Amino acid sequence: MHPNVIRASPTTVLSDEQYVYGHVLEALTGGLYPNKLDVLREYVQNAYDAIREYRLLGENPNECSIRIYTRAGSVLIYDNATGMDLNTLQEYRKLGFSKKPLGQYAGWRGIGKAAGLAVAEKLIVTTHPLGRQEAHQLEFRAAEMLKVVREFRSKGENIPLNQLIQQYSNIESCEESKKKHYTTVELCKINPDSKELLDEHRLIAHLSQISPVPFCPDFQFAKKITRNLAQHIEDYLPVKMFVNGEQIYKPYRNTWGPRDDRMEVEEPEFLPVYDQEDLVAYCWYCMNAGKGQINRPVVVARQLVDISGLVYRIDDIRIGDAQLVRRTAWTASPERAFYAMGEIHILDPRIEPTSDRNDLQDNFARLQLYNRCNNIIAGEINRKAGRHSAELRAEEKISQDYDIIGDLQRRMKRGRVQKELVPHVIYKATLVKEDVQKRKRYAVNTQTIKKAERIVRIADGILRKMVPLTSPDVSEQDLAKTVLDFPREMNLSNETTAVYNSVMRVLRDFFLNDPDIYEELVQRIQQDLRRAFTK
Repeated sequence: MHPNVIRASPTTVLSDEQYVYGHVLEALTGGLYPNKLDVLREYVQNAYDAIREYRLLGENPNECSIRIYTRAGSVLIYDNATGMDLNTLQEYRKLGFSKKPLGQYAGWRGIGKAAGLAVAEKLIVTTHPLGRQEAHQLEFRAAEMLKVVREFRSKGENIPLNQLIQQYSNIESCEESKKKHYTTVELCKINPDSKELLDEHRLIAHLSQISPVPFCPDFQFAKKITRNLAQHIEDYLPVKMFVNGEQIYKPYRNTWGPRDDRMEVEEPEFLPVYDQEDLVAYCWYCMNAGKGQINRPVVVARQLVDISGLVYRIDDIRIGDAQLVRRTAWTASPERAFYAMGEIHILDPRIEPTSDRNDLQDNFARLQLYNRCNNIIAGEINRKAGRHSAELRAEEKISQDYDIIGDLQRRMKRGRVQKELVPHVIYKATLVKEDVQKRKRYAVNTQTIKKAERIVRIADGILRKMVPLTSPDVSEQDLAKTVLDFPREMNLSNETTAVYNSVMRVLRDFFLNDPDIYEELVQRIQQDLRRAFTK
């Protein structure tokens, strides 16, 4: 065989020509992370995987934490989990290479480890493996690598990626105590176009939404949700994470906002999603205790964070945002996706995130998951949202009807009902009674139910007094006891009374569908006539 030929299979012959060039480095590091804050997610994933591996070795994962520091224009990510041996660190130099089994770890493609090359002049990885005495340090001189790539490109040339990595990265070793075990990733001298990575407050707010961290202690339902997730998700493991010494928590709250415009959510509900007997997802959610959508963000580290809607999570790391769930799981009433807040933890190993973790890879398992989430989760939340809206509307409308019927009752007691308005009072009382009877079945508040019953009693009393007054057989004396007779009050002549009654009949018929306008017109006409006849 020729020395420059590699035989890949009995039927395929490949030369040792380079197939991967330095331009790939620009594509991987420049285009993969439009949001520079997502670069940190890659290292958080790797640290999280190391902590989970630490637990698999029989160690206590509560001893571990992820700590992030911003200092002197650089970002440092530290974890005290398993660390890496020399062989594993050397694989760090192989872009796209990873030994992590698919479905068992949060990060597995072997691309994220190079994320720092896009945002910093230099990437330094220092690691000390558990139970070993030798520590190792890998240095990627990112700025120099990209400079060479661009120089070659300006001349219409390229350089093999392997050659580039060999020339501008190196590994050194040193002795350390066996008791130590850690990995530190330092993004040295963050580039000007990635300065948000140095903003402590933005880091805290961003990481609180995407990271596998505990719920905030101020969240009243934190323990209940954590307990349920731990019971249904075999390897559920929230980890302690800090940014410049401040611990990070998921941003969920049960109440937030100013006192005069407070947002509040109800007790959490839990929904398992099965594929036959296999649990493929587990959801928790809290409905808005108020009306409509959750429309007020919470404040995390001086940043506004939107917690409305549901998000997908794999290995407790967020995939996309609430809009992804709304687009994929809601086929009906999508606006109701934001009547609740919560998470859908995906447990099906066949479902994988995309490289940027803003979506799920397209396959049949994903389609099945979307359909089940639509039927089980969206269906349940839509039903509750509809019921809840009806309950709140019932409470609101019954309170309005209570005011209307109370006003009618007071006017009758004072003898302030004009004869012309008797049909209008009957209409109003009937309308209020029917409305309350219809809405009472949605009322859940005891006080609201009692108020509805009182409205019906008052309306019945008004109708018992008013309806007989519309009979042609009613005597003038009975009318005078119950209603105000304007022509009699003003001593109008028979001719003037006939004209007045004729005008009232025309107005009543014309404004049959607008009784409130009719009532206002009657009152204004009577006021005008009083002024005219008392001069």
